[in-house]
Amino acid sequence: MPAVNDMESRVALRPAQWAQLENLIRLSKANTSQVSSIEPMDEAELQRIRMILVAKGIKPAVLRLNTENPPRVELQMSDVSFSSAVDALEEMRKTWSLYPDYIEVSSTPKLSVVNLSAKLKQMGVLIGATNFPNIAAEQSR
Repeated sequence: MPAVNDMESRVALRPAQWAQLENLIRLSKANTSQVSSIEPMDEAELQRIRMILVAKGIKPAVLRLNTENPPRVELQMSDVSFSSAVDALEEMRKTWSLYPDYIEVSSTPKLSVVNLSAKLKQMGVLIGATNFPNIAAEQSR
C-alpha cells in the first residue's frame, strides 16, 4: 500500500479528506486487537453496499465478496469524487466493520476525482463464530 503522504503529493485534495482516509487506515491497524460482535458478510449485505455506493453516485467496476474467515470485500471504482469514496468507506466501516487491508488511490485529470482500488477486511468477532462462542453470545447487541 503506498504511503498516504505519497498519494497526497499526487492528488490535490482537501486536508480534511486526507485526514479521514488516514483515520480509516489508522483504525484498521488499531482494530486488530479490538473485540466486537458483527454479522458476517453475505451476498445480501454486498447488495446493500452496492446500493449505498450507487446512492453516492459511485458505480463500482468491481465489487466482490470473499467469505473466508475473516470475510473480505474487493472494491474498484473509477472517476469518482474522492470525498464520496471516503464517505462510502467510512459508512462501510461503521455498518459492516470493514477496514482497509489494502488501498490504492490515483489521481485523474479532473480535480478531486480519483480511481480507487481497495481490499476491505471485516474485523471483529463474527456472531456465531466457533472460535469464541462465549464472547459472541455475551456481546450480542
